[in-house]
Amino acid sequence: MKTFIFDYDDTLAPNQHYYCYAQLNFIKYILDKFGYKSPDVQSVINLEVNIDIELLKTLGWSQTRFPSSLREAFRQICESRNYPCTEQELQEIYDIGKQAFDIKPGLVKGAEETLDFLLAKGDELVLCTKGDTEIQQKKIDLNNLRRWFAQENMHIVAGKNSTDLERIIGKKDKDKTFKIGNSIRSDVNPALEAGIKVIYIPCETWAYEREHNGIDKNNPRLFVFQDIKEIIKNYERL
Repeated sequence: MKTFIFDYDDTLAPNQHYYCYAQLNFIKYILDKFGYKSPDVQSVINLEVNIDIELLKTLGWSQTRFPSSLREAFRQICESRNYPCTEQELQEIYDIGKQAFDIKPGLVKGAEETLDFLLAKGDELVLCTKGDTEIQQKKIDLNNLRRWFAQENMHIVAGKNSTDLERIIGKKDKDKTFKIGNSIRSDVNPALEAGIKVIYIPCETWAYEREHNGIDKNNPRLFVFQDIKEIIKNYERL
């Protein structure tokens, strides 16, 4: 029996594009507010992302962080233009940020087929997802992940590091344990540090996840697939 530890966001189900839609609505709000005197789009996005990463230090992966980053970015833009923004406007911006959590049901193409296949093989499926507990639980419920993952095998963690993985792995056979994820920083590197195998399905999302030194594609414990269904095609050699 093998053990497969799945990431959720952008591995099993879409995630980042919900944030992108919120960012687009944020940009539109600014364009509507300042018209031709609006800052250029790239500078607005860079400002918001930098604030978002900085807020990680204090707010972590809570659901308040992203909306707060939009609100603070708007406040700074208003300040730079001597525009006295109102509490109502700040709240409107915060509400735009909350749109990132208006998620829809549905897994990525091939996910259901792959999970069904692994269960039929008698393998153990584990979920390890990083983020706000309330939001991540909403995602779990929305896509009925209990169809594949036992309650005791679903873990919502504050930060996916090797310590978190080692706790989840416990006494499992590391040669038969695989971490499946889309992020080098949050999935691949912690798993290799924990001594297990990795199935990397590239889909890096925002600036924080791009802060890494790449991967050694010759590492014998690393498998790089472009699609989740490649797990089925390559199962026998895993």
